[in-house]
Amino acid sequence: MDAPPVQYARTSDGYNIAYNVGGHGRTLLKMPYNFSHAKLRWTAPGFNETTVSLAERFRVLHFDARGQGLSSRGLSDSHRMEDYLLDMDAVVQAMNLDSFLLFASLTFWRAAVAYASKNPHRIEALILLNPEAKVESSNQPHQFDGEARTNWDSFLGRVASSALASDFSTRLLLKDHLKECIEQADYLKMLNAIRTCDARQWLATTRVPTLVIQQRELHQVSTPAEVAAAIPGASLLLLEELGASFDSATGRTHAGITAIEEFVDKLPAVQERAPATGPPPDALSQRELEVLRLLAAGKSNQQIADELVISLNTVRRHVSNVFDKTGVANRTEASLYARDHGVA
Repeated sequence: MDAPPVQYARTSDGYNIAYNVGGHGRTLLKMPYNFSHAKLRWTAPGFNETTVSLAERFRVLHFDARGQGLSSRGLSDSHRMEDYLLDMDAVVQAMNLDSFLLFASLTFWRAAVAYASKNPHRIEALILLNPEAKVESSNQPHQFDGEARTNWDSFLGRVASSALASDFSTRLLLKDHLKECIEQADYLKMLNAIRTCDARQWLATTRVPTLVIQQRELHQVSTPAEVAAAIPGASLLLLEELGASFDSATGRTHAGITAIEEFVDKLPAVQERAPATGPPPDALSQRELEVLRLLAAGKSNQQIADELVISLNTVRRHVSNVFDKTGVANRTEASLYARDHGVA
């Protein structure tokens, strides 16, 4: 499959995020993997199976996170998992998406859960495949940290060899592709952000339909079950099929795709929401509009204070004024109001 044209969105902190869209149907935002590339994820054997299979059934929006693929490289020393939410915000706003399915696997499930927790009005459903590593933060090195730090080339070779590649030449090609996806320094900063991230703060506050899928060969890993148990109403599916359950090369529908299709088919149809109520945005001062935009972006009061360089007490006063003037009761309603009035 040819890769759809690559487009770019700019984050609020200055990163250019590469993304592309392929397929038809309900929009599905697909989170990147540790190794991601906006072109190779559609075209390269060993890379493209999940993306292509999903695009046969959904309108798939794929993006490279900061530090990956065709997006801006060079992660900061203070890089955190939460920074990926800015990447998502940039792409969602560039595509002008009101709502979408959110799909993530392996490492980036934390960013997906955090985004769903902060933006429940946008997420039709959350689908997590094989969420890995601990739910809570940990000071213990990641299982791949040592080799990735000391022998990058050997590490890439081992990653390529562990993939479901059919022959030696394909594995060599896959190793070359991995080199295009991310540089060693950014990979290590990404691992550190993952290791020090505690997802429990978002799991309990996620209020969207959620399906957690775990493949049979990983049934001894406890993380998927912990994730499903921590999200209210989430379902856990244990796949019995070995191998790549999203591999479309054989021409047959695999268990993972079938499970996702059945899950999505049971979701309510996307409804047109009622017209916005409340006063127009011009009832707000310029500073209150800035605060409303940041509320809609999921920012905390402290983050708003830092970004606008004002005190926390001033932020609280502006937030209270925004709520009073717009007639909303909480931050979620403020986000909906902002979107309906073209502020977000």
